[in-house]
Amino acid sequence: MIEPIHLRAFAVVVLLLVAAIVVVVWLGSKEQAEAFAGIKRPMMALELPEKPDDVKNTVGELKDKRRALMLKELTPDGLLFIPSY
Repeated sequence: MIEPIHLRAFAVVVLLLVAAIVVVVWLGSKEQAEAFAGIKRPMMALELPEKPDDVKNTVGELKDKRRALMLKELTPDGLLFIPSY
């Protein structure tokens, strides 16, 4: 039989995990809302830039907070697919 103290410890661990998941999802949605602020219909467009200004217009300035956020959000498959295209 499982001791009541073990059940309580298990319940506390599950509660902490659920709380952590809720916080992570909430923070992620807040960052995503900031990143896509002002974009009405997001879409994916892949084309080769012709000049350096085209790159800046597409991905933003080096110190732009949204650019850093987008780089953080890239998944490993995106890091492989986008350059290979």
